[in-house]
Amino acid sequence: MLNYYPILILLSFWQTSFFTLCKFYEENISKNIVHFIHALIFVVYYDTNFDKYYLNYLSFSFYLYDLLYILSQILTNKNSLNRHLPFIFHHIIAIYGLYLSSQNIAINIILGLYYILEKSNFLLYLAYHANKRKSRNTYLIYSVEFIQYFWYTYFRVICFSRYLFNNKEEIYSHNIIVSYILLACLYFMGVFWSHILFKKNIKNISLLIEEIKPKIE
Repeated sequence: MLNYYPILILLSFWQTSFFTLCKFYEENISKNIVHFIHALIFVVYYDTNFDKYYLNYLSFSFYLYDLLYILSQILTNKNSLNRHLPFIFHHIIAIYGLYLSSQNIAINIILGLYYILEKSNFLLYLAYHANKRKSRNTYLIYSVEFIQYFWYTYFRVICFSRYLFNNKEEIYSHNIIVSYILLACLYFMGVFWSHILFKKNIKNISLLIEEIKPKIE
């Protein structure tokens, strides 16, 4: 069972980190960096020999903090609701999974899955940062987004699929229908976003060809 006191401390940590970064960067870039910090801490901690149970506190507090942030943005601008809905749904799934993990229900399966998902996000954060920089380098952005597609697809589709297959017996043994549905949603969200990244890279390549072609001719 999660203790509320460490969660409150970590919520303060995420908030303080965000406010500190906002002194140097725009709000959206600061938020992206906080996401990267969470993913990095999770992956590094997971690779240690420390008790992985504490990762529940780390990510539960982060997704709760980010969910509250998103809701505050919607209250400020109600027109942004549709844009934020996928992230709200994603965060609710993440919080639910961490709650189950805190109850010692499939804790190793859930945290191992989150490990794959957090690793898949590294290039997303880097690509976002490259896109939002004031001094935009088109070739750098195209390169990062090209690598991002393969990195993300490898973890979200290939590694995710292999992980589910290798642990299917334990996943089935818990017999929680809601968990199966939410797990399927999380998987197909990854597949869908991989498709979006594929289309984006096709567009980038087309633009690059159009730019290079006149120079060759």
